[in-house]
Amino acid sequence: MNDPILLTEQRAGVRILTLNRPGSRNALNTALLEMLRSELTAADHDNGTDVVILTGTDPAGTR
Repeated sequence: MNDPILLTEQRAGVRILTLNRPGSRNALNTALLEMLRSELTAADHDNGTDVVILTGTDPAGTR
């Protein structure tokens, strides 16, 4: 089973978007960019979201 490449979590007014491609150091690809665009648009239209945090899964900086 494949893990999702973008994890989304909502904590009150904070939406956390986590890049989940640790094998490629969370490098952006077409699919991830499309998902980011969609989630950022959704957050922009959601009156309950005040802040978006963009982060990545580990080990983005190790081998």
